[in-house]
Amino acid sequence: MNKRRPVLRKANRIAGLRQAALRCGLCTLVYLLARNLLSIAGNGVLQLWLGGPGVGAPLALWELAQWVVTLFSGAAALLVPVWALRQTVRPAALLGQHPRRGVLRLMLPVWLAASQLGSLAAGAVAQRTGTGQQITLPETWPALIPAFLALCVMPAVLEELLFRGVLQVLLRPWGAWLAIVGQAVLFGVLHGSLSAVVYAVLSGLFFGWLAEQSGSLWPGMVLHGINNSLSFAALLLRSRGYPWLAQGVLVGCAVVFPLWGLAALLAAGLRRRRVLRPIERGRSPAVLLRCPGWLLPVVGLLAVSLWQSPGG
Repeated sequence: MNKRRPVLRKANRIAGLRQAALRCGLCTLVYLLARNLLSIAGNGVLQLWLGGPGVGAPLALWELAQWVVTLFSGAAALLVPVWALRQTVRPAALLGQHPRRGVLRLMLPVWLAASQLGSLAAGAVAQRTGTGQQITLPETWPALIPAFLALCVMPAVLEELLFRGVLQVLLRPWGAWLAIVGQAVLFGVLHGSLSAVVYAVLSGLFFGWLAEQSGSLWPGMVLHGINNSLSFAALLLRSRGYPWLAQGVLVGCAVVFPLWGLAALLAAGLRRRRVLRPIERGRSPAVLLRCPGWLLPVVGLLAVSLWQSPGG
């Protein structure tokens, strides 16, 4: 009987992991379904109410209303799984935590350096393979406010809340790295094109690692928002007829930020102050491949990305 107890305990832990992985997969699918349904419903109401741009409403009003719908449908879709798991996971606890001292100051230049280099690489791959996704910003200036909130602020806050504050916490009892990888892959496969998926998975790994290091969601929200804002600024410059300035900003950031990041790492090393801490291993992230509730949504969403890509 005593020999069977460790076996039963291990079986219970594997069953618990599969249940947590299933919840993570379902959360991802629920978010995707809610986002699409709310977007379709919101745009349908706009068509009935305003009649479309230039038909029953001025372009400025139509674009403003359309981006307000995008903002609120995206926010509501992200909050649906957070609300559904409110009794199991409480991400507000991570929001109330102060980040470990020095983590954000060190990681800000390092992340900006890595993200700009990664963004340039992803852009080059997307241009070469024709798999990029181009977001069209509104032509009228009033609509830029909800567009900025929908593309920069809302994802930075609510995506961190869902993926790092809920999914990562759900998987955390089986190891930090398993939790970081599990949520990062689900986060990445929601981003459409293959180049965007790869970039988003790497971003998700960094934000998950940052949440583990800092013990808080705030650093990830700040860095996520800065990264999205830089991309928004470059996109705005291109849409307003200044592609050379947008490219100059991105190239300048790709030169300045790595130097800043290197200087921050060297300064931390010279001070010999241990800002970062080792992360416990736990179970291997490869165990997730034996969890159908996690694996099937990942494979399905990747297949959709391949199908939507040119030549897919």
